[in-house]
Amino acid sequence: MRIDPNFSRWFCQGLPALLLLCAAFSAVADDAISRANEILLSATSPYEDIVQPALARDDAGVTKLVAAADARAADVKRVLPAGAVAEFDEALAAIHHAVVAKDHYATADGTVNMITLLVDHVQPTALKVPKEVSLLDYAGYTLQV
Repeated sequence: MRIDPNFSRWFCQGLPALLLLCAAFSAVADDAISRANEILLSATSPYEDIVQPALARDDAGVTKLVAAADARAADVKRVLPAGAVAEFDEALAAIHHAVVAKDHYATADGTVNMITLLVDHVQPTALKVPKEVSLLDYAGYTLQV
């Protein structure tokens, strides 16, 4: 049986190049997932910080921290799935409404709900620590509220 030299050349040169190209696309996808996770997890921080001042009825502190959370909203919307963006906007509007109404409990509760929303959309494939660990942490915030 005779092997076609063109096939042999493709098999020896083209196939490894194709495999390298696939690996490169996979690495880019993993980087994008990691970056999205980083944005979502870092966006939880201001919401975590709002809980204590809200429960302590510190309106100035809450206003300052809500502004910090608002500063990250555009980045968060960019990495959330399309269906979750509307849910994010509703949750953010509810927090703003509670702050304006000086409803401290609703503010704290809304921030805990926002944290859960953000963590729920983290992609587990790129995490070193399972996202359920973060959700357990936020369950503590829920108990606190």
